[in-house]
Amino acid sequence: MDTRANASSNLSQSNQPHHFSQPIQPPPPYTVINITSRSGPSPAEIREAAEKFTSDNPPKDDLPTLEQIANIRTLGGVKAWQFTSQENSYRSKIVSVTNDGKNIKFLKNLDCNIQTNYPYFVPIIEGDNNLNNLKDVRILHYFEITIIENNDPYNADIAIGLTTKPYPEFRLPGLNLYSVGYHSVNGKKYNDNDIGIDYGPNWTEVGITIGCGYDSNNGNVFFTKNGQFLGNAFTNLKHIWFPTIGAKGLCTIEINFGDNEFLYKDARGYNPSGLNANSNQ
Repeated sequence: MDTRANASSNLSQSNQPHHFSQPIQPPPPYTVINITSRSGPSPAEIREAAEKFTSDNPPKDDLPTLEQIANIRTLGGVKAWQFTSQENSYRSKIVSVTNDGKNIKFLKNLDCNIQTNYPYFVPIIEGDNNLNNLKDVRILHYFEITIIENNDPYNADIAIGLTTKPYPEFRLPGLNLYSVGYHSVNGKKYNDNDIGIDYGPNWTEVGITIGCGYDSNNGNVFFTKNGQFLGNAFTNLKHIWFPTIGAKGLCTIEINFGDNEFLYKDARGYNPSGLNANSNQ
Protein backbone atom coordinates (compact mmCIF):
# COMPACT_ATOMS: atom_id res chain seq x y z
CA MET A 1 0.00 0.00 0.00
CA ASP A 2 1.28 3.46 -0.90
CA THR A 3 1.35 5.28 2.42
CA ARG A 4 3.43 8.32 1.57
CA ALA A 5 2.14 11.49 3.23
CA ASN A 6 1.19 13.17 0.02
CA ALA A 7 -2.41 12.98 -1.06
CA SER A 8 -1.73 14.18 -4.59
CA SER A 9 1.08 11.70 -5.06
CA ASN A 10 -1.16 8.88 -3.94
CA LEU A 11 -3.67 9.86 -6.58
CA SER A 12 -1.10 10.23 -9.32
CA GLN A 13 0.39 6.82 -8.58
CA SER A 14 -2.90 4.93 -8.83
CA ASN A 15 -5.95 4.77 -11.04
CA GLN A 16 -8.07 4.38 -7.93
CA PRO A 17 -9.21 7.52 -6.10
CA HIS A 18 -7.77 8.04 -2.63
CA HIS A 19 -10.49 8.19 0.00
CA PHE A 20 -10.43 10.74 2.82
CA SER A 21 -13.32 9.25 4.75
CA GLN A 22 -11.61 8.41 8.03
CA PRO A 23 -10.58 11.22 10.38
CA ILE A 24 -7.31 11.22 12.25
CA GLN A 25 -8.16 9.92 15.70
CA PRO A 26 -6.27 10.95 18.84
CA PRO A 27 -4.12 8.28 20.49
CA PRO A 28 -6.06 6.06 22.88
CA PRO A 29 -5.96 7.00 26.56
CA TYR A 30 -3.56 4.92 28.59
CA THR A 31 -1.42 4.86 31.71
CA VAL A 32 1.58 2.61 31.32
CA ILE A 33 4.46 4.02 33.37
CA ASN A 34 4.73 5.66 36.75
CA ILE A 35 5.80 9.29 36.43
CA THR A 36 5.35 10.04 40.14
CA SER A 37 8.27 7.87 41.20
CA ARG A 38 11.27 9.92 42.29
CA SER A 39 13.66 7.85 40.20
CA GLY A 40 11.24 7.40 37.32
CA PRO A 41 10.81 4.24 35.25
CA SER A 42 13.86 2.25 34.23
CA PRO A 43 14.97 2.10 30.57
CA ALA A 44 13.84 -1.53 30.44
CA GLU A 45 10.39 -0.61 31.78
CA ILE A 46 10.07 2.17 29.20
CA ARG A 47 11.13 -0.11 26.37
CA GLU A 48 8.74 -2.86 27.42
CA ALA A 49 5.83 -0.44 27.80
CA ALA A 50 6.55 1.12 24.39
CA GLU A 51 6.66 -2.26 22.67
CA LYS A 52 3.35 -3.22 24.27
CA PHE A 53 1.77 0.07 23.27
CA THR A 54 2.83 -0.32 19.63
CA SER A 55 1.64 -3.92 19.57
CA ASP A 56 -1.76 -2.89 20.96
CA ASN A 57 -2.01 0.28 18.84
CA PRO A 58 -0.50 -0.15 15.34
CA PRO A 59 -0.10 3.04 13.28
CA LYS A 60 -3.08 4.43 11.41
CA ASP A 61 -2.05 5.62 7.96
CA ASP A 62 -5.08 7.88 7.58
CA LEU A 63 -4.96 11.27 5.93
CA PRO A 64 -7.08 14.21 7.15
CA THR A 65 -10.74 14.37 6.20
CA LEU A 66 -12.19 16.70 3.58
CA GLU A 67 -13.43 18.95 6.39
CA GLN A 68 -9.95 19.11 7.91
CA ILE A 69 -8.39 19.84 4.53
CA ALA A 70 -10.87 22.69 4.07
CA ASN A 71 -9.82 24.05 7.47
CA ILE A 72 -6.15 23.89 6.48
CA ARG A 73 -6.89 25.87 3.34
CA THR A 74 -8.91 28.43 5.25
CA LEU A 75 -6.01 29.00 7.61
CA GLY A 76 -3.63 29.42 4.70
CA GLY A 77 -1.78 26.13 5.10
CA VAL A 78 1.15 26.76 7.42
CA LYS A 79 -0.94 28.14 10.32
CA ALA A 80 -2.95 24.92 10.51
CA TRP A 81 -0.07 22.82 11.85
CA GLN A 82 0.34 22.91 15.63
CA PHE A 83 1.83 20.74 18.33
CA THR A 84 -0.98 19.53 20.55
CA SER A 85 -1.35 17.71 23.86
CA GLN A 86 -4.36 15.75 25.08
CA GLU A 87 -5.80 16.72 28.43
CA ASN A 88 -5.19 14.35 31.35
CA SER A 89 -2.54 12.44 29.43
CA TYR A 90 1.03 11.58 30.36
CA ARG A 91 2.15 14.25 27.90
CA SER A 92 -0.03 16.97 29.43
CA LYS A 93 1.82 16.58 32.75
CA ILE A 94 5.26 17.00 31.20
CA VAL A 95 4.88 19.36 28.23
CA SER A 96 3.51 22.90 28.12
CA VAL A 97 2.48 24.54 24.84
CA THR A 98 2.57 28.36 24.95
CA ASN A 99 2.78 31.45 22.74
CA ASP A 100 -0.02 30.27 20.42
CA GLY A 101 1.70 26.96 19.90
CA LYS A 102 5.07 28.43 18.96
CA ASN A 103 6.89 27.47 22.18
CA ILE A 104 7.11 23.97 23.64
CA LYS A 105 8.39 23.65 27.20
CA PHE A 106 9.47 20.29 28.64
CA LEU A 107 8.97 20.38 32.40
CA LYS A 108 10.49 17.17 33.77
CA ASN A 109 13.52 14.93 33.41
CA LEU A 110 11.39 12.23 31.80
CA ASP A 111 11.26 11.05 28.19
CA CYS A 112 8.32 12.65 26.41
CA ASN A 113 7.35 13.68 22.89
CA ILE A 114 4.70 15.86 21.32
CA GLN A 115 3.23 15.51 17.84
CA THR A 116 1.43 17.84 15.46
CA ASN A 117 -2.30 17.76 14.85
CA TYR A 118 -1.80 17.09 11.12
CA PRO A 119 0.78 14.96 9.31
CA TYR A 120 3.12 15.90 6.52
CA PHE A 121 0.82 15.78 3.49
CA VAL A 122 -0.30 17.83 0.50
CA PRO A 123 -3.81 19.24 1.21
CA ILE A 124 -5.09 18.67 -2.31
CA ILE A 125 -7.82 16.23 -3.27
CA GLU A 126 -9.12 14.59 -6.42
CA GLY A 127 -10.80 17.14 -8.66
CA ASP A 128 -8.56 20.09 -7.76
CA ASN A 129 -7.58 22.03 -10.85
CA ASN A 130 -3.90 22.11 -10.00
CA LEU A 131 -3.60 18.43 -9.08
CA ASN A 132 -1.91 17.49 -12.35
CA ASN A 133 0.53 20.39 -11.97
CA LEU A 134 2.11 18.70 -8.95
CA LYS A 135 3.61 15.91 -11.06
CA ASP A 136 6.50 18.13 -12.16
CA VAL A 137 7.14 20.19 -9.02
CA ARG A 138 9.18 19.57 -5.93
CA ILE A 139 7.27 18.44 -2.85
CA LEU A 140 9.17 19.19 0.36
CA HIS A 141 7.70 18.92 3.86
CA TYR A 142 9.80 20.85 6.37
CA PHE A 143 9.90 22.58 9.76
CA GLU A 144 12.56 23.98 12.11
CA ILE A 145 13.03 24.24 15.86
CA THR A 146 15.30 26.51 17.90
CA ILE A 147 16.52 25.88 21.46
CA ILE A 148 15.67 28.93 23.56
CA GLU A 149 16.25 27.36 26.99
CA ASN A 150 18.26 24.32 28.08
CA ASN A 151 18.84 23.90 31.81
CA ASP A 152 21.33 21.06 31.46
CA PRO A 153 22.88 21.01 27.96
CA TYR A 154 25.34 18.25 28.87
CA ASN A 155 22.63 15.79 29.86
CA ALA A 156 19.25 16.89 28.50
CA ASP A 157 18.50 15.02 25.29
CA ILE A 158 16.34 16.84 22.73
CA ALA A 159 15.08 15.03 19.66
CA ILE A 160 13.45 16.12 16.42
CA GLY A 161 11.94 13.75 13.91
CA LEU A 162 8.87 12.07 12.50
CA THR A 163 6.48 9.53 14.01
CA THR A 164 3.27 7.76 13.11
CA LYS A 165 0.09 7.91 15.16
CA PRO A 166 -0.56 6.52 17.67
CA TYR A 167 2.95 6.74 19.13
CA PRO A 168 3.85 6.24 22.81
CA GLU A 169 4.08 9.64 24.46
CA PHE A 170 6.94 8.53 26.72
CA ARG A 171 9.30 7.63 23.86
CA LEU A 172 11.56 10.03 21.96
CA PRO A 173 11.25 10.04 18.16
CA GLY A 174 13.44 7.40 16.58
CA LEU A 175 13.55 5.06 19.56
CA ASN A 176 10.32 3.18 18.86
CA LEU A 177 8.86 1.42 15.85
CA TYR A 178 7.62 3.65 13.04
CA SER A 179 9.71 6.70 13.86
CA VAL A 180 12.91 8.56 12.99
CA GLY A 181 14.86 11.04 15.08
CA TYR A 182 18.00 13.16 15.34
CA HIS A 183 19.18 13.53 18.95
CA SER A 184 21.01 16.47 20.48
CA VAL A 185 23.40 14.96 23.03
CA ASN A 186 25.25 12.66 20.65
CA GLY A 187 24.33 13.78 17.13
CA LYS A 188 23.07 10.31 16.27
CA LYS A 189 20.13 9.40 14.06
CA TYR A 190 17.63 6.77 15.13
CA ASN A 191 15.08 4.68 13.25
CA ASP A 192 12.74 2.24 14.96
CA ASN A 193 15.08 1.36 17.86
CA ASP A 194 17.43 2.81 20.48
CA ILE A 195 20.61 1.85 18.63
CA GLY A 196 21.75 5.13 17.13
CA ILE A 197 24.02 5.67 14.14
CA ASP A 198 26.53 8.52 13.89
CA TYR A 199 25.04 11.23 11.69
CA GLY A 200 25.81 14.85 12.53
CA PRO A 201 27.13 17.20 15.22
CA ASN A 202 25.52 17.44 18.63
CA TRP A 203 23.24 20.43 19.15
CA THR A 204 22.74 21.22 22.80
CA GLU A 205 23.41 24.97 22.98
CA VAL A 206 20.77 27.68 23.23
CA GLY A 207 20.24 29.39 19.88
CA ILE A 208 20.87 26.37 17.67
CA THR A 209 18.27 25.74 14.96
CA ILE A 210 17.56 22.23 13.66
CA GLY A 211 15.33 21.41 10.70
CA CYS A 212 13.57 18.22 9.65
CA GLY A 213 12.64 17.62 6.01
CA TYR A 214 10.81 14.86 4.18
CA ASP A 215 10.57 14.22 0.44
CA SER A 216 7.40 12.17 0.12
CA ASN A 217 8.14 11.18 -3.48
CA ASN A 218 11.18 9.10 -2.55
CA GLY A 219 10.82 8.71 1.21
CA ASN A 220 14.01 10.61 2.06
CA VAL A 221 14.31 12.15 5.54
CA PHE A 222 17.01 14.73 6.24
CA PHE A 223 18.02 17.20 8.92
CA THR A 224 19.71 20.60 8.95
CA LYS A 225 21.68 22.53 11.54
CA ASN A 226 21.69 26.33 11.49
CA GLY A 227 20.67 26.24 7.85
CA GLN A 228 23.24 23.68 6.73
CA PHE A 229 22.11 20.46 5.06
CA LEU A 230 23.46 17.44 6.97
CA GLY A 231 22.68 14.87 4.28
CA ASN A 232 19.90 12.33 3.94
CA ALA A 233 19.49 10.50 7.23
CA PHE A 234 17.15 7.83 5.87
CA THR A 235 15.76 6.86 2.48
CA ASN A 236 12.65 5.10 1.22
CA LEU A 237 10.68 5.56 4.46
CA LYS A 238 7.02 5.96 3.58
CA HIS A 239 4.37 6.42 6.22
CA ILE A 240 1.91 9.09 7.16
CA TRP A 241 4.50 11.02 9.18
CA PHE A 242 3.75 13.53 11.94
CA PRO A 243 6.35 16.19 12.86
CA THR A 244 7.51 15.33 16.37
CA ILE A 245 9.85 16.76 18.98
CA GLY A 246 10.81 15.19 22.28
CA ALA A 247 13.10 15.71 25.22
CA LYS A 248 14.37 14.22 28.42
CA GLY A 249 15.24 17.23 30.52
CA LEU A 250 14.07 20.77 31.19
CA CYS A 251 14.18 22.88 28.04
CA THR A 252 12.12 25.19 25.84
CA ILE A 253 11.87 24.90 22.06
CA GLU A 254 10.64 27.48 19.57
CA ILE A 255 8.73 26.14 16.56
CA ASN A 256 8.83 27.46 12.99
CA PHE A 257 6.52 25.85 10.43
CA GLY A 258 7.32 28.52 7.87
CA ASP A 259 5.68 31.51 9.52
CA ASN A 260 9.19 32.99 9.62
CA GLU A 261 11.92 32.56 7.04
CA PHE A 262 13.75 29.25 7.42
CA LEU A 263 17.50 29.25 7.99
CA TYR A 264 17.77 26.43 5.44
CA LYS A 265 17.57 28.36 2.17
CA ASP A 266 16.39 25.45 0.01
CA ALA A 267 13.29 25.09 2.20
CA ARG A 268 12.23 28.72 2.11
CA GLY A 269 8.67 29.01 0.93
CA TYR A 270 7.90 25.43 1.94
CA ASN A 271 6.10 24.22 5.07
CA PRO A 272 4.57 20.97 6.38
CA SER A 273 2.13 20.87 3.44
CA GLY A 274 4.99 20.21 1.02
CA LEU A 275 3.97 23.06 -1.29
CA ASN A 276 6.05 26.15 -1.98
CA ALA A 277 4.06 29.30 -1.25
CA ASN A 278 6.45 31.32 -3.41
CA SER A 279 5.76 29.32 -6.58
CA ASN A 280 2.76 29.02 -8.86
CA GLN A 281 1.85 25.49 -7.70
